[in-house]
Amino acid sequence: MAASPLPAHLKRERIVHDLAEAEKHCAACDQDLRAFGEEASERYEYIPAQLIVIEDVCKKYACHCTVKTAGKPSQPIEKSTAGASLLSQVIVAKHADHLPLHRQVKIFRRFGVELSVQTMCGWMGQCAGLLDPLYFCLKRLRVVFQSGGYG
Repeated sequence: MAASPLPAHLKRERIVHDLAEAEKHCAACDQDLRAFGEEASERYEYIPAQLIVIEDVCKKYACHCTVKTAGKPSQPIEKSTAGASLLSQVIVAKHADHLPLHRQVKIFRRFGVELSVQTMCGWMGQCAGLLDPLYFCLKRLRVVFQSGGYG
């Protein structure tokens, strides 16, 4: 039974395995071997998630009468060490993947990052507040769709 092809949307990395130069010569007929094709196979490889640190550097400028500092982009939770992508990961892992925060603590610990359940609970609460407008908008749309207002 032939294996079905692996999904085309996945990123691919092509690794070419070649003969050593000494092996590209035939000892029996003393001729150089010619390439005439290749055999290819595919396999899944898993590259685990990565945690990176983004350092926001705000340049400062001054003259004899004023000082100006460049602003940095706003963050979902100001003065937090969690960026938007980390907050999204924690929320999705908890709610979509049913991964409790105490298990996520262990996962982050394997990355060498110590986060507490209390810290992540605080993030979840603050993000819930940030997402309230979206929640209420979706709730209103649900009522409209159920009443037949769209269609």
